[in-house]
Amino acid sequence: QANLVGVEDVYAVNASHMYLVNTQFDILKSRELAERVVRRLKLHQHPVYAPEPAADEGEAQGNEKSWWRYSLESVLPFLASDSAPVEELTPQEKEEKRIQAVANAVSGAISVSPVEFSLVANISFESPDPRLAARVANAVAQEFIEADLEARLTGTVRATDWLSERLEELKGNLRRSEEALQDFRDRENLVSV
Repeated sequence: QANLVGVEDVYAVNASHMYLVNTQFDILKSRELAERVVRRLKLHQHPVYAPEPAADEGEAQGNEKSWWRYSLESVLPFLASDSAPVEELTPQEKEEKRIQAVANAVSGAISVSPVEFSLVANISFESPDPRLAARVANAVAQEFIEADLEARLTGTVRATDWLSERLEELKGNLRRSEEALQDFRDRENLVSV
């Protein structure tokens, strides 16, 4: 008998289900999902997370050598070998670093609280901007669903690829077996009726 809807699976909550549910809750709070949300909503460009110009200028000044350090290095060259050259980042690298930093902050501000006696959870996000908090909480749910679908699709594609390779392999084996059978018939002067 075809059991199209496994009702017992929906209503039966045992220890293994709770482990699965807790795993899903952890995925909702994961850094990877937070990074997807940051990229989706472009939070690294949002005023709440945008870097302040003064901080950027201070970093730039901190990276430049002071005049006295330069003077000492010209007189005492061994000091120059101790200091590593400051690497300039490309705009893409700077943006990627910003995304990673904001993803860390977003991940820490997400909280997931299960609803008692159910497999449902409330997703909340702490932010000084209430609209942003709502957008991020909703985006977390959307990205969670999309990531789950992508993972399932990836698994299906991998299984399909593996089955296709196996099918080709079996077709090759069948062809070789048929050729060996035909060679045997020809050698033994057998006729297939």
